[in-house]
This record gives sequence, structure tokens and C-alpha cells, in this order.
Amino acid sequence: MDINLQNIEEIIFYNKDVWKNIPELKQFYDQWVLSKTVSGLNHLGKRAILDFMNSLNSDHIEKLQKFFATTIIIDKIQTNVISFLKCDKNDAESKLCYYDNYKDFFIIRNKDKLDVCFWR
Repeated sequence: MDINLQNIEEIIFYNKDVWKNIPELKQFYDQWVLSKTVSGLNHLGKRAILDFMNSLNSDHIEKLQKFFATTIIIDKIQTNVISFLKCDKNDAESKLCYYDNYKDFFIIRNKDKLDVCFWR
């Protein structure tokens, strides 16, 4: 199951049983519920969704996989203006795919090491 910004509310936030499995992240649910009840706080709900997605670690994803009984893939969104990547030149191709949201970049190479700075 692929969870992204378009379907996360339907899959995670509207399902109260999910939050019983990940109670340590329930503050994001509470913020989201508050944004749904007070119309002036719509930005709080959007921020709660982004923060929730970025807070998920491998343990949380494993709990979600057990709950849904399927493989879960989270499409996280990079909200940083600047991001750095340090890797070996052999690993660069596989890691660069995750930085497609950034428009500009520069590269510093030192033998087999590669440092890349991305910005929007």
C-alpha cells in the first residue's frame, strides 16, 4: 500500500483504530481533529499531516504493516529549503532519485566520495 499526501487522511487519519497501534504519534491526530472542528485552523491540519509523515520511522511503519496486513510505503515530502547528501560515487545513482523536488544543486567530488547540496 502506497501512502502519500493525497490518500493519507482516508487511510490513516479517518481510521481511529490505527492510532491505537501508534499512540506515541497521537498528537498529530489530535492536531488534525482540532483543525477539522475549527475551520480557521486548516493550516494546522495540513502541518500535522506533514509532520506525521516525516515522524514515521521503521518501527511505526512495521506497526502499520501489521495493522493493515500489507506492505506499506510512505512517500515522504521534503519540506526543507536546503538538503545535503553525502555518499560514495557508487551509491549516488540510487540516492539521487529522492531529491527530485529540488531545482538547483552543486556537487563536490573527492576521489570516491560525493557531496551534493540541493536547494529550492
